Amino acid sequence: MRKRLRFFIDSLIILFLLLFFSSCGLEDFYFLYPVEMDDITPISESRATVRIDQRNQSVPNFLNYVIFYRIYVSDSLQISIEPEIFNLINPALHDNHNNLSPFIGSTTFGNTNLDNVFRNIRFNYLELENNQIANVLSSSVFNETLIFDFSHGIRPTMTVNGIPYTLIRSTGGGTFNPLPDDELLYRYFVNSAELRRRENINDNINADVSDLTRSNSLVNENNILYTYVALYIAAVGLNPISYTNFYSTPALIHVFLLPDL
Repeated sequence: MRKRLRFFIDSLIILFLLLFFSSCGLEDFYFLYPVEMDDITPISESRATVRIDQRNQSVPNFLNYVIFYRIYVSDSLQISIEPEIFNLINPALHDNHNNLSPFIGSTTFGNTNLDNVFRNIRFNYLELENNQIANVLSSSVFNETLIFDFSHGIRPTMTVNGIPYTLIRSTGGGTFNPLPDDELLYRYFVNSAELRRRENINDNINADVSDLTRSNSLVNENNILYTYVALYIAAVGLNPISYTNFYSTPALIHVFLLPDL
């Protein structure tokens, strides 16, 4: 009963917004419901679940959900991972999350280009091995729970409708070539020396990785032994007038500790 009432109220809100902005002549205003932080459950440093409700089912031009990611090298092993300790993992993680926090749960987000927001802090789109994430995270995930698991060897997964999909890193549309590049490890989310190595963290190789720097202290590269990945999820739709994407506000899924090689 409570879910039905919530769905009815959400439908009325969408109808009101569409009528209001149409009457104002702002025909290019579009709205998508975000994933609620209350529907995200971090289980450990390696696992989390995300419940996808059905509110966007009634939204015209909804396409799918997307996930943005960035990897951070670290000299600190953290098991209970909360925003309060992001700076201990990597100051860049702390700064990036602070840049994104104003958008999370915002009611004044408007039509800000979320793609630009994430690209400006060097995030990339999460990809899947042998599948398109846009197809997997389409309307078929309404009322389903996504399970993220980074605890199984070198192939972390996202399970949807009981089917596990292997997560892989981006190449930025072919703009960089991530290391390690051997057949066994290529583009998997695994903590390796080649991933952490400072000379590999640049725009041409591991452009999806943030190096570790700390003010007023010298970082000993020999102590950089860990890597983490931050995942944010958002809904995306297509503006039928401009044929450009529009987004919901993002939600932080979790910061996962990558499995060791």
